[in-house]
Amino acid sequence: MGNMDEGDAWTFKVDFTGQGAARLKVSIKGRLKEFMADYTDDTLVEYVIVLLRNGKRKDEARNELDGFLGNDCDCFVSWLWDHLSANLDLYVQVEETDEHVNQPELSYASTKLEEII
Repeated sequence: MGNMDEGDAWTFKVDFTGQGAARLKVSIKGRLKEFMADYTDDTLVEYVIVLLRNGKRKDEARNELDGFLGNDCDCFVSWLWDHLSANLDLYVQVEETDEHVNQPELSYASTKLEEII
């Protein structure tokens, strides 16, 4: 498969809020319709959410979704990772505590992103 880009190792193993998961499903479904004009059910959308919840890396998600999206798989997964990187706060609730703010877990391989920065 070749060398992984840095973003390929990122995961989004987070607990989406109920409202956040619903919002993300709408975004994913809208994007899937761009690639699959006749897409109507939520089966693939649910599968994408499961991949994210299970902490799949970008390259793993590509492998899992290739059978459904074919040539459009790379474009869709790249959009998804970029979208979540920029908008994760729309889909998860950040809880504030007295000492610090708990951030959603965006990890790089098995290392937390904040350790890399």
